[in-house]
Amino acid sequence: MPMNIKNFIFDLDGTLVDSAPDLIHCLNQAYQALLPTRKIKVKPTDIGPPLPEMVKNLSPEIDSTIQEKLVTTFRHFYGLCGFKRSRLYPGIKKLLQKLNKKGCLLFIASNKPKRFSQQILQKDQLDIFTEIVGPDSIPGKNLNKKAMLALLIKKYCLEKAKTAMVGDMVSDLTAAKNNGIISIAVFGGYGDKKVLQAAQPDYSVEKPGDLNTLLL
Repeated sequence: MPMNIKNFIFDLDGTLVDSAPDLIHCLNQAYQALLPTRKIKVKPTDIGPPLPEMVKNLSPEIDSTIQEKLVTTFRHFYGLCGFKRSRLYPGIKKLLQKLNKKGCLLFIASNKPKRFSQQILQKDQLDIFTEIVGPDSIPGKNLNKKAMLALLIKKYCLEKAKTAMVGDMVSDLTAAKNNGIISIAVFGGYGDKKVLQAAQPDYSVEKPGDLNTLLL
């Protein structure tokens, strides 16, 4: 791994944090509240896409108005959960602290609203990110990963050859390639390994903790 990378943009869910237990719990709460007779079984592999897409994938036959209400209800429960079931993957806190100490710029680009990412990282006492962005980072817009990366690259004048996107979903890798930066795939998160491999990332690791070996 070329260690001239100075800027790291990390996905959150499935890359740094195993947030599936909280997400699954709150999704089940939302369905129980609005559709008590509807039986769903949310799996960790359902996690990762933006929330409206997750709900649509889980229940494509449900009217779009109900899907929107499920999203709103989920966010209500998620905001109250305290993120007590979400955990940093082993070795991740040490990795981030060491990268920070080396003078690297660290960012988060997540599909979850910015405030939720902030609260999870504050819970784990990780106030070392230059900026955290989400789909709601620009008022009135719904940013995808490509737009999030473009925002950070432009705002901080990041040199593309020294900037990497680290994530567990194809959308992370595609966003990196579309912005001309290095892509690093994390298997063992919520993305499908074969699909990630087919996207031809520049680098990859088998599980989040292996980033220590790759990046340090």
